[in-house]
Amino acid sequence: MQRPSLAPALLFALGIGFDLWVGGALTWILTGCGAVLAIAALSRAGKEVWLAASIVLSGWLAHALQRTPYAPTDLRVLIGSKPELVSVLGSIDDTPTLRVTERHGELRARTMVPIRVKALQREGKWEAATGTLMASHRGVLGAAFFRGQQVVVSGAIGVPPGPAAEHLFDYRNYLGHQGIWYTLNTEHPDDWRVGPEARSNPPLSERFLPWAQGVLMRGLPDDEITRLIVAMALGWKTPLTGEIDEAFMKSGTLHVFAISGLHIGLIAWILVQILRLMRLSRRWCGIVAAPLIWFYVAATGWQPSAVRSAIMSSVVLAGWILNRPGDLLNSLALSGWIILAWDPGQLFQASFQLSFGAVAGLALLGPPIEQRLVGWIRLPRDPFLPVELEPKWRTMVNLPLGWVAESLAVGLAATLSSLPLTIHWFHLVNPVSLLANLLVVPLSGFVLMDNFASVLSFWVHPWLAEVFNASGWLWMKGMVSFSRWCAALPAGNWSVEPPPWGWWIAYYLTLIGVASGGLAKGRWRLAGSLAVTLTVLAAVATWIRHVRELKITVLEGDAVAIHAGWNPGEQLLDCGNEQSVRRLVIPFLQAHGVNRLPLLIATRQDKRHLDGITNLLEEIPPRQVAAGTNTSRAVGIRSVLELAKQRGIPVERVARGQKVGGWEVLHPQAGDSFGSDEDQSVVLSGEFRGIRVVWLGNLGRPGQKALLERGVPQADIVVTGVPVGSEPLGSPLLQAFRPKLVVAAGEHYPASARLKPTTRERLLQTGIPFWNTESEGSVTLRFRNDGCEVSAMSGRTMEIRREAESR
Repeated sequence: MQRPSLAPALLFALGIGFDLWVGGALTWILTGCGAVLAIAALSRAGKEVWLAASIVLSGWLAHALQRTPYAPTDLRVLIGSKPELVSVLGSIDDTPTLRVTERHGELRARTMVPIRVKALQREGKWEAATGTLMASHRGVLGAAFFRGQQVVVSGAIGVPPGPAAEHLFDYRNYLGHQGIWYTLNTEHPDDWRVGPEARSNPPLSERFLPWAQGVLMRGLPDDEITRLIVAMALGWKTPLTGEIDEAFMKSGTLHVFAISGLHIGLIAWILVQILRLMRLSRRWCGIVAAPLIWFYVAATGWQPSAVRSAIMSSVVLAGWILNRPGDLLNSLALSGWIILAWDPGQLFQASFQLSFGAVAGLALLGPPIEQRLVGWIRLPRDPFLPVELEPKWRTMVNLPLGWVAESLAVGLAATLSSLPLTIHWFHLVNPVSLLANLLVVPLSGFVLMDNFASVLSFWVHPWLAEVFNASGWLWMKGMVSFSRWCAALPAGNWSVEPPPWGWWIAYYLTLIGVASGGLAKGRWRLAGSLAVTLTVLAAVATWIRHVRELKITVLEGDAVAIHAGWNPGEQLLDCGNEQSVRRLVIPFLQAHGVNRLPLLIATRQDKRHLDGITNLLEEIPPRQVAAGTNTSRAVGIRSVLELAKQRGIPVERVARGQKVGGWEVLHPQAGDSFGSDEDQSVVLSGEFRGIRVVWLGNLGRPGQKALLERGVPQADIVVTGVPVGSEPLGSPLLQAFRPKLVVAAGEHYPASARLKPTTRERLLQTGIPFWNTESEGSVTLRFRNDGCEVSAMSGRTMEIRREAESR
């Protein structure tokens, strides 16, 4: 068999996928696995089929063992889903990670620490416990807390939060696939103390990282470039925040800052070249390089991506040591099988999928693409002229052209193979990455070589380390400048909403068929042409379905996003504060493929609901802004109007009786004057495929009274904010609307924006279905020809049918 590891690895991964999609009791899966293995051993016919089935079931079982709490001391058995105040005794499972975020120009630090729990204290009683949780501390922990240290931590334990809205990052699943099912939030340094069996000496990685960081920063200024050098060489994630992270993400070069296959490959290449200069054979190169790579992985803290890449490299080097013929795809499959057998949850992690997807693309697509590009780019040679007689200038020109062709082939193969994964995880298409990586990857290699030389030469003389550090600083400066330039190129990157998985299955089948040459063969030509045609038709159908979809999403009180089909397109009612825009609104719009917002309607005037307008204009600027005619002196609405004027964005002023973006304005009326900014909120009414929706904003009692006196239409769904000074949606107005559903866009912060218990009780007593985004999360209304489907991130759903008669 040419690639004996490929089929078993794919079957094992398929079994892991079955456990995620189908599930099943652990005992039944274990019984089925044993039965199939017995049949495979005893059966004389069909052994291959039974063996394949046993491999699938073993993958199924491996993931089921990870997700099923079968021990009585498991945290999932002891805690359940309700948050509690507890103390835990355990050991730090990985190097603490410092996360730095920016808010209102101020940097805020939070330390993330995975803890392997040994015991749990509740109500003053200790009990045995097993499992891993992710502890979060506001601030920086002391030097006494390192990997392997025993600690006692007190805080609030609970289930990790799910996605804030559709298509956004699911932190709960992310941790769950790592075997972490709970978070522990701490606020005060006194919540952390070392345990009774505390260690005084940190492990190798904890001692090596500060030392190496000091060496790499010798002679350099404490600036952004220096910190990025440390981030790339040692996997230090703290500097990757804000503008830097975004620039490298958009240019498709963020991967150079993770200790992944690129790093391990470059380091292995450097080691092999040094050993080759020492006249060592290929076998001895593998024997010496493999342990050195694992030393680097251990010294940098056993980061998962580094361990994964080291396993891949070790499999390749093992082939050198055993003098076996090399096959990249077979080595990739074997390393993937080893990794998944050890940790099945890695199959669902973005880094695993992108790493293996890119390398598989290099193995399948790289050679044919490189062959074609080399024929196009290099100067053609005279077929009747021997190579020895070719002019030297032609050889000198073809050498760099061949390097360009090879680099383009690698980038194009990796891009094509990882495109679906990039869209799924990051909702981004960045064709500029081909150009960016053409220069950034070689520059990153120069930086790593300087880092490697700096650490080694430091033992000879510190001055030599400073020379290499200065060289690395220049290369990194070029990387940052070029990445930012690429990220700013027009049409260099754009946001895309992920299509259904069926589309990507057809995409990969077509890609594999083209790469293997199967579609060019006679009997497969018709089937291949049909597959390509169906793929294109599926893509067109998906795009048409997306642009015609009609839905409204209430984003936890800060903003309301509207996808209104062909016309008028995307809309946004308010935008929220700076943190909400960065954390929720912009990611949500990008995840739904919005690159330029057609319309922003500023319905509320206070700073809390419009403070993030600066961030919105930088990332997704609206083509038009609408606001009420009776704008007050509130800072929020003034900022919106001033920034729109500065950027040349047209502003439309609306009042009762006018229409904007398909909505009818019900309030305020031109000339209205209220004592509160909340009573100036723009009230909108719209009919979407026969379902009438009313948006009240933060309308207080005086505003509600004025609206009611002027007349309101009957509504199917009423969405209201939470006014700070009064009650939302008073009883008289509620009776006038007679809705089938009320959605309260409550907010967690500040406390004054939360829905009062008395208001919640009053709305529940009316018998009208009442949803609150504080408890339900973002709420989405999907409009169909026969009604509306309502769903929340909590999993709650309901149907609203359209009445036969028109209103």
